[in-house]
Amino acid sequence: MRISISELGYLPTIDFFHKMYHSDIFILLDNIVTDSRHVKTAFKTPNGKIVLTVPIFLVKNQLIKDTKIVSNNWQRQHWNCIELAYKGCKYHELVEGFRDFYLNNKWENLGKLNIKLVKKIHGLLDIKTKLVRFSSLKQDILKTYPDGYMFTKSFKERTYKQLHGKFISDLSFLDFLFNCGGIGKYDLEKYFIKKEATKKDGSTN
Repeated sequence: MRISISELGYLPTIDFFHKMYHSDIFILLDNIVTDSRHVKTAFKTPNGKIVLTVPIFLVKNQLIKDTKIVSNNWQRQHWNCIELAYKGCKYHELVEGFRDFYLNNKWENLGKLNIKLVKKIHGLLDIKTKLVRFSSLKQDILKTYPDGYMFTKSFKERTYKQLHGKFISDLSFLDFLFNCGGIGKYDLEKYFIKKEATKKDGSTN
């Protein structure tokens, strides 16, 4: 049983979901101190790369799961950016699937926001990996899952078809999703690379 762990960020990049895809259990690290990596994401617009930030109340040593979001117009602003960036993309119906998420919900907690987005994408991709919040574990990971072993997977981002000119790396996974589609529309293994049999020492066949 392959177990991996990643910090819980806002709309993470492709490598986050690549690691999830190759794991049996994926631990969402939500009980570490919040920093800029957990509130920022990037998209490619007609005017180039843009970074979006979830506004939060700054409290020293506050954990992701406890971080409160500032209530302003950020959800509308983020949705407007996404809508502009992916107008005319190949899988626009997937873009529209996020409209309600941004416009008809009020997100007040960063941990809950980030987990909900990860689970939404997890569902769209039909990945079978089990998602577990680190803060929900009552004991050490390997004591909770005695048949498991910690798993790492190297990742090198490759180009894929994007809108708006030359390829830009390190964007939100939504860029890949909206341009390439989910499982059933795009063979994810062509990008994520076919699963390899991984031994307990971390090597592959």
